[in-house]
Amino acid sequence: TPPNPNLASTTQALDYAAGFRARGRGSEADIPPIRPLTPLIDMRPNYRAVGGTGAQAANWLAGAGFGKTVLYLPLSSPEFDGLLHPGMEIIDNNDGYADMLQDDPTFSEVHCIIDYAGGARLRYGGGIRETSGDDRIILSGDRCNSRLRISAAFRDAVCRPHGDSSLLVTGFNACRDMGDFHLFLDQAAVMMRDYKRSNPEGFIHLEDCFQWDRAEERRRVLAEKAWPLADSLGMNEVEYREMCAMFGLPGDDVYAALSGLA
Repeated sequence: TPPNPNLASTTQALDYAAGFRARGRGSEADIPPIRPLTPLIDMRPNYRAVGGTGAQAANWLAGAGFGKTVLYLPLSSPEFDGLLHPGMEIIDNNDGYADMLQDDPTFSEVHCIIDYAGGARLRYGGGIRETSGDDRIILSGDRCNSRLRISAAFRDAVCRPHGDSSLLVTGFNACRDMGDFHLFLDQAAVMMRDYKRSNPEGFIHLEDCFQWDRAEERRRVLAEKAWPLADSLGMNEVEYREMCAMFGLPGDDVYAALSGLA
């Protein structure tokens, strides 16, 4: 199965998710129109939450009372009411998505995330399969974040002097097109440099993200342009092992792998 197929129907989405569950693996896939996700989401008990990493971190920090928290939300809509903590400052880029909002004033990105536990049993391919571990499948119809841009308002807010502060940079796997990926990365790199220039004691954390398409090409570009600008680099175990395999590092020896990265 290709790493990031375009799924055109609810049935295709179910087959795709079931296949990866049967193999005990996680994955991501695009659903160009959002409509096939609606019946899939309604099939099982579910809940709504905000994502991804940056929004979740900002939400938690605001709720825990950690000073001033500023979140860049590329597209803000009523869908986020009740999901985001009222104590944080939100800067959006709605003007950059005027064409989408004109067609649908309530438009926002909805991802259907199917979490499953290790040992889960399901009928697949004429037999019963048991999943080997915990993982998830992400199905998204991502028209907005696939052309992610950093607004001037957010860049200006980040790059002024803040004193004791930190900056979390993430979202690099949102861009489906390589041209959009390179443009967003260039914008992020400029913002990171300008932030450090105004805040020499500031801390930058870079979330590497799972790269679902052309992974090696994308990660090598990130390693060249973005990693050197960060004070710390975050990734989960799957991302870590992919990175180790890509750069020929000993994945079972964390200290040696990190030394190799440095």
